[in-house]
Amino acid sequence: MSKAIGTPPNPDDAPDLNATPEGGGVGQPIVLDAVGFMCPVPIFMLAQKIREMETGQVLELWADDPAAKEDVPAWCRRTGNLCLGMKEEDPLKFYVKVR
Repeated sequence: MSKAIGTPPNPDDAPDLNATPEGGGVGQPIVLDAVGFMCPVPIFMLAQKIREMETGQVLELWADDPAAKEDVPAWCRRTGNLCLGMKEEDPLKFYVKVR
């Protein structure tokens, strides 16, 4: 099940859920696997990867740290990036659009 976080995303911002680690093109997220890492490492990884990306690109973050449910949206609010949503799967999947 997908949950929107914050304001409802624009349908044009919807990520391609068939992402691959090589992604990142238009409509295709870049995957960042933070599974196995606990707070604060997934946020450090997220911040580093976002710095390497261009405005408008979408990152799909995979994490199994329960704290990520609060940490990722909070990090997005603090940094001005857009949290498009989260899928409650194993692992958790977050979609972050670079602003």
